[in-house]
Amino acid sequence: MLSRLLEVPHAGPYFIGGWSFGGVIALEVAGRLLQSGRTVALLVMLDARLPKQWPVRRRGSKRRSHLHKRVKQLDRFLELGSARERLAYLRRRARRRGEKLANRWARLRGRAGRREAPEGLATPEESLEEASHLTMTGHRMSQLKRAIWVAYLKYRPGGSALRVVQLRTLESQTAAADASLGWGPYLAGDLESTLVPGEHFTMFSEPFVAVLAQRLASALERASAAPAASN
Repeated sequence: MLSRLLEVPHAGPYFIGGWSFGGVIALEVAGRLLQSGRTVALLVMLDARLPKQWPVRRRGSKRRSHLHKRVKQLDRFLELGSARERLAYLRRRARRRGEKLANRWARLRGRAGRREAPEGLATPEESLEEASHLTMTGHRMSQLKRAIWVAYLKYRPGGSALRVVQLRTLESQTAAADASLGWGPYLAGDLESTLVPGEHFTMFSEPFVAVLAQRLASALERASAAPAASN
């Protein structure tokens, strides 16, 4: 995307923006533009929540944890004094394992019974849910949704001193439990976060889009009058 953008004969300053995970991409593109010597007047993030931080598991940690669990179970079994107690322990273990397998099978059947959603825009959270469903049922997801899923999982935010206008919905604010949608610690520049009407997928529809357009026009006007950020 950045290479395509640099092919456009534009001297700057740049006004970059994006919706949902596109806002995250816009943030990264704006940072690369600064690194290449361009100037960025404004970054607009439209209802773009900070991607959930997925912990990076060290190689082999799951195997060590599984082995540790088995050792503890063996120690507990050997501590039992009589053959009757040991038999009762093994029966309880078998019953619990059977219940887990039954619950897992029920979840698999429920996911397999869902109809595949129509092609279109999807939030990263929806792409993650779909990816889990498709992985369990053996189907393949579209290349676009897979790319969004992988990018969402691998994303690690960095700091930025850009001028940012954040237009958020109450739906995303509630889900993130944060008025900055999780970006507060990472945006060190001038951050203006404003609540707009509608929800994540309806903010571009009437009558909400009129308010959104007004807020965008106001932000662009103010940014045009202010000095742009440059590297």
